[in-house]
Amino acid sequence: MDKLLKIKTRIGNIAGNYIDCGDNKPLVIIAHGRGGNRNTGSKKIAEYLQSFGISSLRIDLYGYGESDGKFENITITTAKNSVLGTLDYVQKNIKHSKLFLFGTSYGGSGILGALSEISPSTISGLIFRCTILNYLAKTHREMSEQQISDWKNNGNIDDYEGKLNYSFYDDQNNYKSVDYEKLKLFNSLYFYAGKDSKILLSEVDELRSKLSDKLELVTYPNSVHGIDIQEDFDDMMVKTKDFVQQIASNTL
Repeated sequence: MDKLLKIKTRIGNIAGNYIDCGDNKPLVIIAHGRGGNRNTGSKKIAEYLQSFGISSLRIDLYGYGESDGKFENITITTAKNSVLGTLDYVQKNIKHSKLFLFGTSYGGSGILGALSEISPSTISGLIFRCTILNYLAKTHREMSEQQISDWKNNGNIDDYEGKLNYSFYDDQNNYKSVDYEKLKLFNSLYFYAGKDSKILLSEVDELRSKLSDKLELVTYPNSVHGIDIQEDFDDMMVKTKDFVQQIASNTL
């Protein structure tokens, strides 16, 4: 059953859909990327998980879909707080055996930002699908200093999703690097697209070297950001299932 939820958080209500596969099943919280919502790619992920007997809660991040907030006000911090609010709700209201976080691109950046407030005893594993590891560096690769200056002076820019306030850029200064010491406390699975224009291979290499045996890295050489090739997406979901089930059965 796909149950609609309204989750109260510090930044307003977050809309979610919960698929229950049973009290003693692992549960995955799914955070979408930019350009999506809980009923685009996240729904597809949830349907795969359901077929594997894994419960899920997919959410609209703040400013997206049916959640509170305006898109123009989104930041990595609002994504982080969307995740933290959902996590708090799950701990208080939903029975599960093990709990996992799954973040795509921007949603994964929100998860990385939230780790400073998450206990490793709460989360059994982290799953990242083309997560932006350094949003500030990405912005500087994509925009000139003059464009960023104009953004600041105008207060907003015309983004492909709509008007986006300068606070989106300014907030990125709070997340200049991954907290590897905290990330080492979690088992992680990272999916990288070999033709991803948003994430540098050097950033992924650093992630691999810093996390060592705490990270499983899977690369799809021919896919672009988001894992666009169906065969690769299918494989990603099988590997996600294996990762979750191995941890849930205490074999990883």
